[in-house]
Amino acid sequence: MLGWATCKACSATAAPKRAGKRPKAGLALSVSRWGVCLLNELYVGENMLPFWDIYGYGLYAGTPFYGTPKKIYNQTAVTYNRRFFNNTVGVSAGFYFHYDGVGLGLQQILKVSVNLQKTVYRPKK
Repeated sequence: MLGWATCKACSATAAPKRAGKRPKAGLALSVSRWGVCLLNELYVGENMLPFWDIYGYGLYAGTPFYGTPKKIYNQTAVTYNRRFFNNTVGVSAGFYFHYDGVGLGLQQILKVSVNLQKTVYRPKK
């Protein structure tokens, strides 16, 4: 067993079909163990951000990849999250691969955080 795994699927097939438009469908799967996580999200359907070219981030929050005209978006990520020194320091790193039917993109993320509300020194006895 690899720790925990989740799978979410959603589909709008129960909704009435409008004038030949395909229903939207998505699938998300993640597996995690020892701070390492493998995540895959797949979306197949119509363009969810039809006004992206006009308004961009002023109208839509999040990733612009869901606005693909090719009706497919897939994101695969490999991440590592760990806390050290009694939860005082955190490290997160990840590689995110995006495919939108046109091309493949890569994001590399490294984040180091420090919890300033914790005591980071040992008091003298």
